[in-house]
Amino acid sequence: MIQGLTNCFIEYNPALGAGYRLSVEALQCVRIEVADRRQANNEMAARLLHKHRRFIQRRINAQSEARVHTPPPACTAAQAMQLLQGDFDHWQSAMQLPRWSLVLRHAKTRWGSCSHRTRRIMINVQAVHLLAELRHYLIIHELAHIRYRGHGRRFWQFVARFDPDYKEHRQRLRQDYGWLLAITSSV
Repeated sequence: MIQGLTNCFIEYNPALGAGYRLSVEALQCVRIEVADRRQANNEMAARLLHKHRRFIQRRINAQSEARVHTPPPACTAAQAMQLLQGDFDHWQSAMQLPRWSLVLRHAKTRWGSCSHRTRRIMINVQAVHLLAELRHYLIIHELAHIRYRGHGRRFWQFVARFDPDYKEHRQRLRQDYGWLLAITSSV
């Protein structure tokens, strides 16, 4: 029995080549993709759910914990900009970087980006719902791209100067908060 599981989908995906892929998605939903059309049935789904029940339970618990920390979506765009601009200005000054502008966008697949051409940092507006330490990591990460364009050793050393726990924050942002990217109406 997996507590909190709301739905399970099993579907045929010929692009997999062989085997299967299991993912725990937003809203405690499990998606199972199988390479063989004959395996896309309830029996196979039940076997895989049982086999991976500990993994699935950990992911559902992490999603639930992340939601507990998420503020209610009663935040206006102006309030989001005020909060994120304050964090952005603080870290830009602390990192002694040249002035760039902050732009908030609704992006479905990324938390942020850095454009050297326009001298702008884009932060996903959903970042306003992150825990402060994850929001700070995100801003530090994007600001570090002003000095280092790629994700090389020197880039990560620079990030670590301002966020020594960046590895944990990066992992939590990816694993526990990806579901926030799918939400487009809360700000």
